[in-house]
Amino acid sequence: MRVGWFGIPWYVYALISLLVAIGYGIYSIQPVKGYNWSSQPTWRFVVLRWFHSLVWLFLCAGCLLMYFGGEQGLNWAKSMSLLGLLLYLIYLICFFLEKSKSPL
Repeated sequence: MRVGWFGIPWYVYALISLLVAIGYGIYSIQPVKGYNWSSQPTWRFVVLRWFHSLVWLFLCAGCLLMYFGGEQGLNWAKSMSLLGLLLYLIYLICFFLEKSKSPL
């Protein structure tokens, strides 16, 4: 399956996902303004700093598998996308827990 939604090839979606991953790798989203990254345990720092970018990398990999993988690639692409979804849920839970800790 080489063409995705709206007739756009999967490699275009992969390129867009890669650019978004690079953007989130450079600029992190802070749960609150002035967030103190150094006061967090290592695992929470990794989740809040890198998981959002990692999600987009998994989506990029899924799109490339859709483009190059054929029928077997479809199953791998679904697995990559579901793993990305799981990482995104973990990221969102940590993000909103940190956001709820700060006073308004």
